[in-house]
Amino acid sequence: MEQKRYLLFFSLSAAFLLVWLGFVVPRLVPPRPAAQKKPAANAKAAAQPPKAEQVVAKDEAASQPANADPAGEKPASAPQPADKPEIADKPQAAEQPDTAEKPPAEIQPVKYPRTQVLLGSIENRSDYRQLVTLTSRGAAVERIELNDPRYTELVKPHRPLSLIEPALTSEQTLLTTSPQFQKDLAELDWEVVPGSQTESAVDFRLFSGDRSLELLKRYRLGKLDDAHRANESPAYLLRLDLTVKNHSAKPQIVNYEMQGPVGLPLENLENTQKHRDIVVGFLKPDGSIDHKLIPAKTIADAANNNKLEEWNKPFKYIGADVQYFAVLVLPVDDQLQSPYFKTSQEELLGKPNAEKSQVGVRLSSVDLALPAAKKGVPSEATHAFELFAGPKRDDVLPDKTSKVLDYGMFSSISRPMLWLLGRFYTLFGSYGVAIICLTVVVRGSLFPLSIKQARSAAKMQELQPELAELREKIGKDKEKMLRAQQELFRKHNYNPFAGCLPVLFQLPIFMGLYQALNHSVDLRMAPFLWINNLAAPDALFPLPMRIPLLGWTDFNLLPFITTGLFTLQQKMFMPPPANEEQAMQQKMMTYMTVFMGIMFYRVPAGLCVYFIASSLWGMAERKLLPKKSPAALSAPRSPVENSRPKPTAPPADKDDDASLGFLGRLLKAAEKEVAAKKLPPGKRR
Repeated sequence: MEQKRYLLFFSLSAAFLLVWLGFVVPRLVPPRPAAQKKPAANAKAAAQPPKAEQVVAKDEAASQPANADPAGEKPASAPQPADKPEIADKPQAAEQPDTAEKPPAEIQPVKYPRTQVLLGSIENRSDYRQLVTLTSRGAAVERIELNDPRYTELVKPHRPLSLIEPALTSEQTLLTTSPQFQKDLAELDWEVVPGSQTESAVDFRLFSGDRSLELLKRYRLGKLDDAHRANESPAYLLRLDLTVKNHSAKPQIVNYEMQGPVGLPLENLENTQKHRDIVVGFLKPDGSIDHKLIPAKTIADAANNNKLEEWNKPFKYIGADVQYFAVLVLPVDDQLQSPYFKTSQEELLGKPNAEKSQVGVRLSSVDLALPAAKKGVPSEATHAFELFAGPKRDDVLPDKTSKVLDYGMFSSISRPMLWLLGRFYTLFGSYGVAIICLTVVVRGSLFPLSIKQARSAAKMQELQPELAELREKIGKDKEKMLRAQQELFRKHNYNPFAGCLPVLFQLPIFMGLYQALNHSVDLRMAPFLWINNLAAPDALFPLPMRIPLLGWTDFNLLPFITTGLFTLQQKMFMPPPANEEQAMQQKMMTYMTVFMGIMFYRVPAGLCVYFIASSLWGMAERKLLPKKSPAALSAPRSPVENSRPKPTAPPADKDDDASLGFLGRLLKAAEKEVAAKKLPPGKRR
């Protein structure tokens, strides 16, 4: 019994010792380092160098590019005890020839904070026309705002207009990348060169990982010309000098890519006829410009089909434009002699949205061969650019970029009309009054044709009884009726198309004025009466709902006034129908007038002002023109009377001139004066 107790005691004691030594002691008392098993000298070498090496490796992993020395990736395994001897041996490996050129830790690229730099001023009374916001991310242009009070946002409150808006796209204008630098260069922040920043200038720079290459971007914002304050063109130009420097002792080849203008905002989306476009002026061998315009919808369709266009031609300018403004990149040097770019390609930014898509261009430079640095002086190459961001006006657009202001096929009419509108605006201070004066000039110049039109209409009324007799006589034989009608017109020397001449001559003027209103930035936000913007519909008040099919969201009064005057003018001067066919034609004309009113609903208010003034002029003109007596118009002629020779009418008395009207008497006096000048001197009165 006693032996059983001893065995049980020893068994429990052994079990307790095993549990204590195997589980409790390791948790209460940490084991000694394994390095103690090595000699003291080895332990000292393993303890100190790995710490220093580990710090350098961590710095390299945080700041070096992806293609840096692989040694920078070793610290990931450094905390493991088994790797400590390998790290300890690294100082010996650093003496190898293949790692002798590795840059020391103190010249590795430094991460700079993201900063913004403002150039220019938002105050209109300053020497600037722009406030340019630059960002250290890619040393790019983040925003450009115009401080001219004429160029504010259309909606209230009328804040300064931004031609480059960062909220519209994640891309940055003039952002520069290079495969010889870091791969994440687009996201890297550049250093603002100390002492370089002023109110109109700043320098950004960036070094490659091994400090052998340097990129330097110098921005300079133009001011108003001090000698001629009226010259605003320099104030819309931002100068960029892009310099690449080679600090190494061996020659290098560098190239870069640059992002073109992006982030242009759209205005008046409901009514505008023009959205974002890519514009480029290719240089021909003779120095002339081949202007090319690519709408956003075309680029979106090409992107969906993987058919984006790429060009390898030198260009004078390239960029994007909207209805009244443009942002263009212009190389300074002659691109025919020393081109900057190897290719330029259109691109779609973001998801396609038909005409409203965000589009841009990407520019790929030629290879720049940089010789080795000599005596510490780096070799360099510079490409100089100008970034134009402003209104599409002839007086501020850079040289040879006037085709950006495109009036279409009626450019030869639109430009003189705009010049004339400008002169009238100088006199009266209102573009609404200027449009009315332009209407008077146009209708006054067409007055001789209007006289012919009035006489043709009166002649047609006089022939109505004879036409009615022919219809009764011939019946429904259309071919025979057409021949008889032509014979009747020939007999009375009547041209049925004479009445269409004023309309035909006014059509190009109408189209020219329409294009002028759609592209002239001077008419943008020009007020008149209750109208806030002559270049857009008058928009008297918003409608409570969107009109189905038509998509109307605002009530525009001017189109209704224009349509009403068209209808009144038609009823005043169109003769009463002589048969059912003419009645049907007049009904069709009424329907066409209503259809024109629908088409006119979204045209610029200035165009409606022109047509209102033109209609009032035409109505007054018809009232003042000479009229035929009712007896002469209503009395039908028999075929016998038509065949008789007409007796010569005696000279009219002075009292008969009263029936001619003011313009009729004026024309008669002019005809007498012309006839008197044609008589021989002895027979003149």
